[in-house]
Amino acid sequence: MVELTDSAAASFIADDASEIVFPPDFDDSYPLFAGVSGDDGGIYRVDSDGSQRLDDIEVNIASLDGTGTAADFRLVAGERDRGQVWYSRDGGESWEEAAKPPSGERINKVIFAGSDGTAAYAATSGVDSAVSITSDGGGTWNQVGLIDTRIDTLLDLGVSPEYHDDGTLFLLTWGDDHSLWRTQDSAASWERVFTSSLAEVDSLSRVAVSPDYDGDKQCLFLTGNSNGHPAIWRSRDNGRTFSYRAAAPQAIDAWKVVDDKTLLIGGYEDGQGVIYISDNGGRGYETTTTAGSSPPSSIAVSPDYADDGVILVGNTSGGVYLSTDRGLSFEPLPWDDASPLSGALIIAFAPEFSGEGWVFAASDSAGAGIHRFDTGDGERWEQLAHPENCRFGKITLSADGTLYAADFTADGGLERCLNPGYSLNPTFETVTGGLEDGATLVGLWQSGQQLWATDTANIALLTLYDSLTEPVRLDQPADGYPGTGILDGTSVRDIELDWDTLSGATEYQWQLDADTDFDSVLYEGNTAASAAQPPALEPAMTYYWRVRASEPVLSPWSEKWSFTTAMGSAASGPRLITPEPGEQGVSTRPVFQ
Repeated sequence: MVELTDSAAASFIADDASEIVFPPDFDDSYPLFAGVSGDDGGIYRVDSDGSQRLDDIEVNIASLDGTGTAADFRLVAGERDRGQVWYSRDGGESWEEAAKPPSGERINKVIFAGSDGTAAYAATSGVDSAVSITSDGGGTWNQVGLIDTRIDTLLDLGVSPEYHDDGTLFLLTWGDDHSLWRTQDSAASWERVFTSSLAEVDSLSRVAVSPDYDGDKQCLFLTGNSNGHPAIWRSRDNGRTFSYRAAAPQAIDAWKVVDDKTLLIGGYEDGQGVIYISDNGGRGYETTTTAGSSPPSSIAVSPDYADDGVILVGNTSGGVYLSTDRGLSFEPLPWDDASPLSGALIIAFAPEFSGEGWVFAASDSAGAGIHRFDTGDGERWEQLAHPENCRFGKITLSADGTLYAADFTADGGLERCLNPGYSLNPTFETVTGGLEDGATLVGLWQSGQQLWATDTANIALLTLYDSLTEPVRLDQPADGYPGTGILDGTSVRDIELDWDTLSGATEYQWQLDADTDFDSVLYEGNTAASAAQPPALEPAMTYYWRVRASEPVLSPWSEKWSFTTAMGSAASGPRLITPEPGEQGVSTRPVFQ
C-alpha cells in the first residue's frame, strides 16, 4: 500500500494502485509516479514533500509506465473504465488525451517500447479490443494484433501511386464496425489506422489516396457519416491522424479525389444530379452545378485535367455528362442526349484522351456491356463487348491503354482488352483463372501493371500482375536478313524463328506470311518454347513474321520482321498450309493470387 495525498483532501491509503513508476535515476529527492483506481483515482506524483494528484486527472488508471531521464521523463497512462490513454512529455507537469486512442472498451496495460518515449504498446479488453501501438508518445494509436473485430465485407481500396516502391494500400472493411487497414509491405502485414468505433465516427464508406501521394506528401481521404451527417476525413500523414471535414449538403453518391486539395463530390438534390467542387481539401465547396436528373454513380477527370479541365460524370440511369470548363457546366454525351446506355455507369478516359478523344462506360445492367465514345467527332456510343448477363462494377484503363472491367455476376471474372480504341472489333478476354467458385468481383483498382479486385462472395482481396501488356521482342532471323535457311532441292529448310521470353507467358503464337497485313496467314502455330521452325519454304522469297503471347492471356503482337530465303533454281510461290484442328485459337487462363 502507498500513502498518498489528494490535492483537495487529506492523506489516504491507496490499496488499488495500478502501477508505480520510478524514473531510472530515482533517489530520495526525485519523485515516483502512481496510477490509482477507486474513489480517488488519478495519477499521483510522490516526492520528498509528499504526494499530489496531477493535472486534475480524476479518472481510474489501470496502467502506467514511464521512460527517459529525469530531465525528460515521459509517461503514458491507460484508463480502466474506457479505452483512453493519457500521455505526458514533461515529467507529468502537463497531460493530454490521445487524439486517436486505442480501440477497445478498457485499457489493460500500457508499456513503452524503448527509452526515447515515442513507441509504446497498449492492450485493451471488451468490444473491439486489440494490441495497439503508438509512434508519437501516445497521441495516436494503430491496432497491430489480436484485433477483436469481424470482417464481413470489403468495401473499398486506396492504392498508393508509388505502390511498387512503397507497397502501401488502404483497405476499408465492414464487420462489427468499419475499419481502415494499412499495409506498407505489399500486404505482408496490416495495421488498423481508423475505425468507426471512435467518437463522432458513425460509419465509413469510401477511401481514396491522392494522386500526389509520395514519400513527403502522404494524403488520403475517407467518406462516411459523423453525428448523423455526411462527412469527409483527410489525413496528411499517411493515416496517422485524420481531420474532419463537413461534406457537401447531400449524401455522397460518387466522388473523385483529384489531388491533395481538389475534390469532386456527386450528390442528388431536388431531382437533379449535383456536382460539388472543393479546392481546399473539403473545407468548403466553391462550385455547384447540375449534371442530369439522376444521382451520379461515377466521376472521372481527364489524364490532362490540369491543362484541359475535362470532367466526365456517369449516373444511375445510363446518362453520361461532359464538362470542358472544370465543372462550371455539363452537357450530355451525345449532345442530343440519345444515349443507348442503361443502369448505373462507371466511366473512364483513355490514357491518350487529349489525342484520341476516347471515353469508355461500363454498366451494372445485365448484358448492357462496355461502350466507347469519340468526343472528337463521334455521334453515338459504340458497344464493344456485351457478355451475356455480365454486370460491371468497375472499369479502369492502364497507361498503355489496356482496359479492364470487373464483372460482379457469380463466376463472371475480369474482362480484359489490349486494344479498346481499335477501329474494328477490339478483342476481349475473360480472366477467371485462380478465382474461387461463385466469385463476384465488385471493386477494381490499378497501379502500373498491378491490379486488385475484391471478391465479395469469398471476402477476399485478390491481385493480378499483368506482365503481358508489352509486346514480344523478336531476336532471329534479324529484320531484313537475306539468304535465310538451307536450300534442299526446290525448298528451303532449317529456318528457326527466335524471340525473347515474356515474364508470365506460358505459350506463344507465331505467324508467317508473304504480306505485312497478315490477312491470309500462310503458316502459324503455338509453342511453349521461345522458338519455332516453320515448314519448308519457297526459295528466294521474302516472308514476314510476328509473335505474341497466347497463354495465360494475349500480349500485343510483336513488330513485323522480314527475312528472305536462300536462292534456288525454282520458285513456285508460297503454299498455303492449313493448321491442324486445335493448333489455332487462344485459351485464356490468367491466374489471380
